[in-house]
Amino acid sequence: MVFDLIGHQWKEYRRSPLWRRNMAINILIGVFILYLILNLLAIGFFAGILISELRPDEIVTTVFNGGILPFLLVDLLMRYMVQSLPVLSIQNYLHLPMKKKSIVHFLLIKTLTSGFNFIPIFVFIPFALMTVADEYSFLSALVWLMSVYVFMLINNFITIYFKKQSAAKPAVSIIFLAVLLVLTFLNQQNIIDISGLSVSIFNGIIRSPHLIIIPIVSLAGLYFMNFNFLMSNTYLEELNTRKKKDGSNTSDMSFLERFDKTGTLLTMHIRCIWRNKRPKGVLMMSVIFLLYGFIFYMNEGHGASMLILPGFFITGLFVVSYGNFLISWDGSYFDSLLTQNISSYDYLYSKFMLFVPIVVVMFILSTGYGLIYGWHIVLINFAMAMLTIGVNSLLVMYFATFNPKKIDLSKSASFNFEGVNASQYIVMIPVFALPFVIYLITSFFVTTNQSFIIMAAIGIINFMFHKQWIGLIARRLDKQKYKIAENFRQP
Repeated sequence: MVFDLIGHQWKEYRRSPLWRRNMAINILIGVFILYLILNLLAIGFFAGILISELRPDEIVTTVFNGGILPFLLVDLLMRYMVQSLPVLSIQNYLHLPMKKKSIVHFLLIKTLTSGFNFIPIFVFIPFALMTVADEYSFLSALVWLMSVYVFMLINNFITIYFKKQSAAKPAVSIIFLAVLLVLTFLNQQNIIDISGLSVSIFNGIIRSPHLIIIPIVSLAGLYFMNFNFLMSNTYLEELNTRKKKDGSNTSDMSFLERFDKTGTLLTMHIRCIWRNKRPKGVLMMSVIFLLYGFIFYMNEGHGASMLILPGFFITGLFVVSYGNFLISWDGSYFDSLLTQNISSYDYLYSKFMLFVPIVVVMFILSTGYGLIYGWHIVLINFAMAMLTIGVNSLLVMYFATFNPKKIDLSKSASFNFEGVNASQYIVMIPVFALPFVIYLITSFFVTTNQSFIIMAAIGIINFMFHKQWIGLIARRLDKQKYKIAENFRQP
């Protein structure tokens, strides 16, 4: 039966109309993956030599072990951001004479095919054979390699469990990210030593190979925790009930009705984001990038101009990521919008009003960095937030009218190039360059803080005229909307 399920999945993939349509992109991704593997192999082969030159007085394996646990935390975060959960159309099998346990086991085993479970191994295998085996023994190298892989699989099943839980309970995502945030903060404040703990764990496994039983038992426990969760949520009656209840979390938005058409459209946009994989993935990635500051700000050697970059990502990533496909998100029902009594101005204004509160919330959440790294961070992020609201959001909206490709909302955001057009890359040039240009020009005449105040003032002043700017963009959309609708109808 397992082979039958594998065959069904392969036929579904090969018979998909996207297979030939995206052949060029698939080849490009394959070349990129091959290049990545070659680079990882090179890192694995030369890591021992590099460490021995940089730290000649220390044991190479010990130094390398100190970085494994931090790597696993980053791996866990990246999995949560972009790893797709392999799914099986399980409802199509539940009425057949097939054991549900077998279907669920197949579904979990299928997750092991994720690239996250294989690509890093190209670093660890050569390092284990060339360095660990040389410093200890071949058996120790095999046990060490197995332990690292087991921890990676633990990350795999942690990701599955929390992503499945967060689909029904959004608070789970917040708790998950909060835990990672707290761990990062405690490590930076030297309250806990993640690298030291990593050395203790993996050096201990090398010296006492029987300790590997602990991560193996943990892996088994996580596997069966996921198994039990899926088993209890795969009844036909439950699936049908869940379908009826989909969107209940976003249905109570009566307070937006006071804003007339803008409120109605804003409700539609919010539901579109919350109910579909790809736009929800964009929102989740924007929230996760709030942690980017801990990676960047911990290095105090950055100049003021370089602090623009994390400020941009923290406050404005959603505007760029979502706004680049501003109209494409509505491709499935764009014809319906054209038949409604909705002007292009109302449509674009509702999109703009979606951007503003999200940027404001991101900025408020980012003010916590001021307590840790200094209040100049708050000023920079405030300047970037105002510039994003007043200028960048309008630029993104204008360039979005040049991208008439429809997006399938149900597909995952990871490695999905549907809807991508040249305008996505063109818009990055002015959006990224604008704050640096403003800072470069003003820094010749005023202090650093005054440069960021001027940057914020430009955003605020331009925001005061946002209705006029949206009116100009609406005229552009009026000329393009029927051409866009025609392109959306193409198969």
